[in-house]
Amino acid sequence: MEEKIIGKKRKPTNDEMRLIEYLVNKANYRLDANFRKDLYVAPITYSTSSTRKKEDSILTRIFNTLFQKHPIISSLKIFYDVPLELSEKVITECQFADQDDVTVSAVLRVNRDNQLDELAIWKTDNSPISRIPPCEQMKYILVGDKRKPTPDELRLIKYLANKANYNLTPTFDEDISVIPLLDGDIAPLEIKYNNAPNDIKIHGEIIASCQFPDADNVPVWVDLWAYDECHLKELDLWKGDFSTITAIPPCDQMSDVPEPRDIGE
Repeated sequence: MEEKIIGKKRKPTNDEMRLIEYLVNKANYRLDANFRKDLYVAPITYSTSSTRKKEDSILTRIFNTLFQKHPIISSLKIFYDVPLELSEKVITECQFADQDDVTVSAVLRVNRDNQLDELAIWKTDNSPISRIPPCEQMKYILVGDKRKPTPDELRLIKYLANKANYNLTPTFDEDISVIPLLDGDIAPLEIKYNNAPNDIKIHGEIIASCQFPDADNVPVWVDLWAYDECHLKELDLWKGDFSTITAIPPCDQMSDVPEPRDIGE
């Protein structure tokens, strides 16, 4: 997925600057004294068919094309006087309701030089964003909820990916974080990529499964989910008696999940 600049390089509006500074402060990100003077932005969008509503009429599409109608609020590419490297990671995120009560997400990214690189803004239904509300109406998403996978979790993910012949990038370890979906030291994990596209698919499919005995010999079943050939989605673990999972054993103790048999066999 490629980003496309849809507007000229300019100074951010007061609302855009307020949102950037809100996210910067939440991330405890230090800005230099010349930040406001050095910073420029350009509206961007992503080349994806989902950015247009299917129910748009032909006349609406013609009007939008003729008059180059774009959302009032859009994602912003951030520029400095000195060119910098490409986007590297998300440092903070927030959400707020637009005037139609549809949720808007805003993510602030930095590049490899730890300089602000992009303010990505998108709406759940991909419709135009009409406002940036006061900061007190924003819900801060704790990036601290995301963490790097433990060595055992990473080993299990890689074991199942290899089992599925799913190709992982050379930088996979650095590119992902995980979010525990339940309490406990070992729990199902949502897998997050630092630079995943904003409109990544919601649905996924199981690409590999395995089982292993926990310390009390109760079996644990594991499924690895993926959105597509580029992004894993979830590592799902559950125990036969629904008790707490205490350990992820070495790979040589993992086995295939038996195929269900038809009654009467």
